[in-house]
Amino acid sequence: MKDTSVKIGFSSVFWNTAWTGNQAPHTMGLALNPAHPIFKYFPTERFSNYQWFDLISKSQAMILNDFDKTYKPLLQPIDTWFENRKLAIGFETKLGKGKLMVTSIDLTNDMQNRIVANNFKYSLLAYMDSTAFVPENVVDVQKIKALFK
Repeated sequence: MKDTSVKIGFSSVFWNTAWTGNQAPHTMGLALNPAHPIFKYFPTERFSNYQWFDLISKSQAMILNDFDKTYKPLLQPIDTWFENRKLAIGFETKLGKGKLMVTSIDLTNDMQNRIVANNFKYSLLAYMDSTAFVPENVVDVQKIKALFK
């Protein structure tokens, strides 16, 4: 990943980063759309609650500041109000004649002990294998590549 300076945490930044010398966590939960078909098998609310703990603790924020201002990621951590960066731990896009799903959540390691991660991965793959997987936005491939440098 390009920038790993954003430390995601499950707890909020109630004692904000100005008071803690930019100590982690730097995020204040997630902004989600529970009606989105990605959540068909992983029920959620509009915000992160406890089922997100494992997923958040094993993820890395992607900074999407170079994406179009109107672009809304599927899984969007809320940045500290001092920075207000556009963050994501999951997004989708049209790409040429295809479509692309990107997540920075670890969905490969220790999966035999991570029931929630297995359930989220199932829901994500089921969504990608469905007719509902039709990303509406186009993101320039160079901007996506820049996330991995």
